[in-house]
Amino acid sequence: MAQKKRKPVLAKQPESTTSTRLLQLMFLASYIALGYLFFIDGDLPIIGGIIILDFIISIGYGASQRKQILTSTTAQYNIRMILSFLITLITTTFYALALVRSDQTSVSMKTMLVIVGACVYLAVLSSSKGIIQQYVEREQ
Repeated sequence: MAQKKRKPVLAKQPESTTSTRLLQLMFLASYIALGYLFFIDGDLPIIGGIIILDFIISIGYGASQRKQILTSTTAQYNIRMILSFLITLITTTFYALALVRSDQTSVSMKTMLVIVGACVYLAVLSSSKGIIQQYVEREQ
């Protein structure tokens, strides 16, 4: 009997997680800074500047990694993390504006807003786990 020829298995190089760590640290520092500025009723231009900087860095990462998003699991995780953070920023910003507008800002409401924002981030991050893979499979 003839034996089947097997394709050689190519060694897959481990993906670098440096970008993931840097994005996580940047988003954590940004979220802490925004929470602190929200608690002390910080200047609106500083808060807006941090939010705009987060958007610029996120868009820059997405643009630079657009070819690897469909193949790299690290890039997919980073994009999920970016989208989760941006959704969190948008929702907490609108809730904060609603609290300020209705004059209901108190320490307990500010604390709750920061904690709920972190929960929204984790919920969106965990719920979007297979969404990019489903998109890739549907496109093929």
